[in-house]
Amino acid sequence: ESPQYSLDQDDTETALEKFQIFINKFPNSDYLVEANLLVVELQTKLEKKDFEVSKQYYTIRDYQSAIRSLDNFISEYPGTSFREGAMYYEFLATYEIAINSVLNKQKDRLNELLVLYDNIFRYYPETIYAEDLNQK
Repeated sequence: ESPQYSLDQDDTETALEKFQIFINKFPNSDYLVEANLLVVELQTKLEKKDFEVSKQYYTIRDYQSAIRSLDNFISEYPGTSFREGAMYYEFLATYEIAINSVLNKQKDRLNELLVLYDNIFRYYPETIYAEDLNQK
């Protein structure tokens, strides 16, 4: 009953809780591998939903909220497959704020941008966003 990621995920969260109970109660079950695969699938769905919500702030040009939301997303899901994208959108939101800043704040904000840039390439040296990042 777990719906697609864009819908309410109450059923997904309930399913995750039930799977965890099963895994804890029956650690030697023949279904353990299948249960763990389903847990990963459901967890990925929750991560995708949170990532898309965070990314939406950038899309609607609420850059401050995008930065906070993406930063929280990265902290909450450090091993997520969406981390590279989250870092990229955090960079883009920071870029928009930096280039549209008043002159006395622009230098500090551009320095923040360089830190984000360096972090992306440190963690993802072959990032799919390299071309766009280098154009900024």
